[in-house]
Amino acid sequence: MRSSDSYSSSLWLDGWAAPASHAMLPRLVDATELTKANSFVAIVDQLIQLGGWAVGGLLVVVLGGSNVIWLTFALALAAAVFMKLIEDRHESTQEQKEKARVSNWRSIQEGWTLIWKQPSLRAIHVIYVLETMAGVIWIAATIYVYVADVLHREEAWWGYINASFFLGLMLGGLFGMKNAGLIDRNIRKFVICSSFGISIMTFGFGLTSVPWLALVFSAGFGVFEQLKAVSLQTTLQRGVSVHVLPKVYAAQSALVSLVFGLSTLLFGFITDEFGVRATYIIAATVLFISGCYTLRIRTRLPELGEGLEQGRIGIE
Repeated sequence: MRSSDSYSSSLWLDGWAAPASHAMLPRLVDATELTKANSFVAIVDQLIQLGGWAVGGLLVVVLGGSNVIWLTFALALAAAVFMKLIEDRHESTQEQKEKARVSNWRSIQEGWTLIWKQPSLRAIHVIYVLETMAGVIWIAATIYVYVADVLHREEAWWGYINASFFLGLMLGGLFGMKNAGLIDRNIRKFVICSSFGISIMTFGFGLTSVPWLALVFSAGFGVFEQLKAVSLQTTLQRGVSVHVLPKVYAAQSALVSLVFGLSTLLFGFITDEFGVRATYIIAATVLFISGCYTLRIRTRLPELGEGLEQGRIGIE
């Protein structure tokens, strides 16, 4: 099989696995522990992403490409076995299974319908759409142009910026773990403040020509991004029934992927026509609009002990 076919297959399978894994956490931990659990999972994920490339490269040198592929297969198989051993505390009853037994088309529609009809879910996903639109500025192609045209540094600085961003994500995750109670009591404030924080960091990153300041802004973006992601994730998981949460996440994954693809084309055009600084200024403006929108709909974001629309959405 060609490498491109293998990569496409991996992305296709991720489209199944990602919504399921995101929806699994509320089934395994209490609602009061979700902030800490989401922060911990985020830290592990960022550690793997930050160190995985380096470790993978070393393994290819030591073991050879073919052996690394087999090792990857073995690790994936082991992960599947361990997943099977996880005990679900929210196993569906027979009555719930009967309610969930609908046509394939209706099943596909259900997640989209919930997002569209529930004001709180719709508000959260408007935030996700705006964040995704602006988030394409962190893809490799844009960062390469930024390093060359704005910082006037060699390509290695792309790696430094990437590393500082992941460092910021991990610091944000650590803060979430250590201060889960504080976030739970002030989740609206954290979402609002991190929204404006992300905008400020992006604006500063786009305007500065000082390399070390670019690293600071990149790390700051990562901190605020992680705090906002954990807060929104926790809000969504607490507000939606565990039995329909996978469908909501599946719809969210499709929506975010579509917006990301279209935004990549749009911001690529802006970078070519107006320069990379304009790209970051526009992205910062979109993020500022997201912050203003978050401030406006803050009452739709429940605090600890509250549910979306005064109760958990979906089958209980």
